[in-house]
Amino acid sequence: MSGQLARLISRDSILYPLVGDTKDDLLATLTDFLAKRYALETDTDRILGRVLKREAQFSTGIGRGIAIPHAEIGEVREPRLVVGFHPGGADFDSVDDEPVFLVFLLVFSPENSEDRLAILSEISQLLRNFALLEELRDAKNADELVKILTEK
Repeated sequence: MSGQLARLISRDSILYPLVGDTKDDLLATLTDFLAKRYALETDTDRILGRVLKREAQFSTGIGRGIAIPHAEIGEVREPRLVVGFHPGGADFDSVDDEPVFLVFLLVFSPENSEDRLAILSEISQLLRNFALLEELRDAKNADELVKILTEK
């Protein structure tokens, strides 16, 4: 893994296990985790509102157990990413109607559209690898997830 994504993935940015049964539950949990992880001064409810507004336009559950919710947050200077792993999978209104087990939550400044596109592209490329997806699904903890994501 190289580029923007490698810079953003660390043990501290992984929430394992991600708990919740619905898309709203998962997004609320991850938004809170993101705000604490990066000590964001922006109101957590405001971030969640932006993420949910984006989801209302089109589900970011892209299929094969993956979701990449994202939103513009004006106060965020640099892109911020957290990854949640739901061992049992949860409903996320995915395009393939399958449960989601891995959620990449990305927030970024409106001025950082190039960074946002690079990060989304890197995540999409990683997730096209079926063998990698199987490895990720089999991860037993956050350390294994980081290792798999950073070595690929």
